[in-house]
Amino acid sequence: ARRQRAEYLRHRGSRQSSTRTNWLDMYKSGDFLSRKLA
Repeated sequence: ARRQRAEYLRHRGSRQSSTRTNWLDMYKSGDFLSRKLA
């Protein structure tokens, strides 16, 4: 559920949010995935 929510926010953010917010969202998603995989 959390993963789907992250992807949903990423897709929604890529359309409406600014590049800065999108970059932060991608960074947070990457960090979360890195921690989960590690």
